[in-house]
Amino acid sequence: MIIKKYLPIKEEDVKRYIGYCEEWNYGNKDTCKYVSEMLTEDLQINCNWNYKTSIKYWDNFMSLAHSMNSGGSFYPIETKTGHWLIEHERKNK
Repeated sequence: MIIKKYLPIKEEDVKRYIGYCEEWNYGNKDTCKYVSEMLTEDLQINCNWNYKTSIKYWDNFMSLAHSMNSGGSFYPIETKTGHWLIEHERKNK
């Protein structure tokens, strides 16, 4: 049995970041970059993930931001093999 793990990102955070970009009159490209930067930082700050691990999800964050900024729904992002476990173990040492 395969157990899927998802990144600990929240829909309300993504919506908040997109909302900031709307206030600042950012275009879609800049909004997606901003959301991706913030989600990358969230993993580093809230989960103690290192930059090399969290940046690997940049494209996933860009896709999620683009989708939500265009009216799509939030969807969970599955972790890449072992990242969640490796980082979780590091954090809990």
